Amino acid sequence: MIERKGLKFISLILLILTVIFFLQFIINPNEMIYSEASDIVFYHYQMQKMKFDAAQENTLLLWNPMYASGISYINDPESFMFYPPYILHYFFKPDTLFNIFIMLHVFLAGFFTYLFCRSIELRKYPSAIAAIIFMFTPKLIAHLFAGHSVFLGIAYTPLLFLIAERYAQTRKPTYILAFSVALALQILSTHPQMVLYSTAVVAAYFLVRVIMTHPSNSKKLISCAYMLLGVLLALALCTVYLLPIIEGTKISPRADPDYEFSSQFSLPPQHFLTLALPHFFGTPISHTYWGAMNYWELTIFLGLIPLILALIGLWKTKHNLKWLIAGLTLFAIIFSLGKFTPLYYIFFKFIPGFGLFRAPGRMLFLFSFLMAILAGLGVEWLTSKADKQTIKKFLKYAAIVSGILIISTIVVQSANTPIINYGKALVQQRIDQGLLPTEGQFSRSLEYYLDNVPTVLSHILGDLWILITMAVLFTLALFLLFRSQKHAKFFLAAIIFFELLLFATPHIMTKPTEDIFNQDEITSQLLEDPELFRVFDTTKKYPFYKAQVHGIDFVERGSNILTKEYAEFTDKIYDNEISEALPYLNLLNVKYLVIEINKTFVLEKNNNTLPRAYIVRNAEVVETSDELNNLGAFNPRETVLLAKIPETPLANPGSFKETEIVKYKPNHIDIQLNLETAGYLVLSEMHYPNWNAYDNGKKVEILQANMIMRTVYLEKGPHYVQFIYQPKNLQQGLLVTLISLVVLIGLFFYLKKQSQ
Repeated sequence: MIERKGLKFISLILLILTVIFFLQFIINPNEMIYSEASDIVFYHYQMQKMKFDAAQENTLLLWNPMYASGISYINDPESFMFYPPYILHYFFKPDTLFNIFIMLHVFLAGFFTYLFCRSIELRKYPSAIAAIIFMFTPKLIAHLFAGHSVFLGIAYTPLLFLIAERYAQTRKPTYILAFSVALALQILSTHPQMVLYSTAVVAAYFLVRVIMTHPSNSKKLISCAYMLLGVLLALALCTVYLLPIIEGTKISPRADPDYEFSSQFSLPPQHFLTLALPHFFGTPISHTYWGAMNYWELTIFLGLIPLILALIGLWKTKHNLKWLIAGLTLFAIIFSLGKFTPLYYIFFKFIPGFGLFRAPGRMLFLFSFLMAILAGLGVEWLTSKADKQTIKKFLKYAAIVSGILIISTIVVQSANTPIINYGKALVQQRIDQGLLPTEGQFSRSLEYYLDNVPTVLSHILGDLWILITMAVLFTLALFLLFRSQKHAKFFLAAIIFFELLLFATPHIMTKPTEDIFNQDEITSQLLEDPELFRVFDTTKKYPFYKAQVHGIDFVERGSNILTKEYAEFTDKIYDNEISEALPYLNLLNVKYLVIEINKTFVLEKNNNTLPRAYIVRNAEVVETSDELNNLGAFNPRETVLLAKIPETPLANPGSFKETEIVKYKPNHIDIQLNLETAGYLVLSEMHYPNWNAYDNGKKVEILQANMIMRTVYLEKGPHYVQFIYQPKNLQQGLLVTLISLVVLIGLFFYLKKQSQ
């Protein structure tokens, strides 16, 4: 009963801290988390809004028509169609739901971390400190600034550790079922890469714990087998989500990445400086970041006090799990170094799954969690094991370090001019290496980068003064502990929270959705045209998301699940001058181009574009390898290029004809026409598995046209053609998921009955 009361109390404390941390969300309930570089703004808001809009028409959104000439919604691992909390998106607009989900998962991260620490016999106060450190970890905050809500499911990692620990201790089979549910929730809620990383580290932890706790080899093998069954059950529960994801992965250009791609966003060794000075390489908040790409992928900062506490935990505590947690921490940091050590290459080359993803720096999420646990061990030792003599020594060291930091900061501040000159030379060097963009959507001019060198220096000086402040406050906390002051623990918790809040505050911004997606002049002009068309941004700077949220279709390739063919096709657009790209844009039904005149975005009409659907009389079969080059040379109003030999005539009498689209919905496109002669109906939508075509109710074959489009052959006469997205893998996956759910519930009640 006492523990239950204690759990209620700590839950309330963590909830209050979450509210304080995200007070911006509370005081601005009608605003959404925002930054200029936010994927929530660019992609996720529109993804969830389309889900809501479709639900209002009693439709389950399966296909996303607004990106890349149409992409599968269910094949996108970032759609989170089946994650229980995200079901709310079917009933409510996403405007503030993102804020609510962020707060929910941050709270859960802390709550589960607390429970895990208690399970390994840390006392309540150290467990609470570990929870605070992980739930507000700067790594997650940096990703939230980038709009990476896809990583919120990392909150379930402490829960997986907790259940694995409890099963290793008790060997109760109900924990296997609990593990299956927890892992299924993480699979449904976060990026597959994080599931892989999290599960790998939890598996290593569980294996060592089984070796430590189980007396015989047979029992060790049985426990590992049961846990493997738990993982398989979790996968079965998520089959409705996983089967479409696997299909999308197979046809994606990322299906077989090389080592160079996979090792992108490796943590450079010089970025260890940011453990103490998080803004040493600048910050995207002020557009001064000059470190390796990307800021959020390589954020390693934990806070000075959490770092010190973790080192104390590693150095002083005698907890039986210290070296296991330390070993996993070391693994996480070496893995995050990616291409800078051989370890990542071994995983890329020999361990299935790891080669599918880039950004080994994302393992820093696990590093942050494990360091939080070590910090909890450090607090445990400081508050219960340390004698006054040892704390007195720590006080002396802390005072010396604080003095050195103060002197160093004064020296740096006095050497302002030579440091700025050196910084400008570094900027020029990184621009020459192509590491600072001077072209594209997020590019800046050379002058801009050079002018911001003093700003970067001011950030570094600011970090140094914060470092000094935290060192002094930690010294004061040690002094209070030395004097056995009753408020010492509260003071230590407060300064830890304050330091993490200090880092987070500039990263947590909100803005009203009507201001984020305001209808600018470009969008207003486009909405006046009632036809179906697409738009291409030649400047690579226009905020196309403002138009997309109003239903304007832009040609872009920001999705993870493009087909290989579409990626190759758009390379011809993005890698060439607009005059050379126009034949490809015409095929994509691009009616308007966004251009820039005198730093103002304006529209230019493309009079040569092809309609969204049309009839051509002739077809030509070309090899896939030659098809892309042939696209620029053929007349699309006379001929359609096919990827394989059809059973229908290649030559037909007649001429080009635009057709009428009578229904254009995400999962369903209807076209009505009357042909005087036979021909090929070409639809400027992405050719993709699981699309079926019906001509007057009879199923007909969809052929791959012009490399990336769809076409069907039609005889002379009236036709009502329906293109319907009917993913079989969704139905198959749903069946397996439902069966697995029944098995899970049945096993739960069976085991419960057996235990009575």
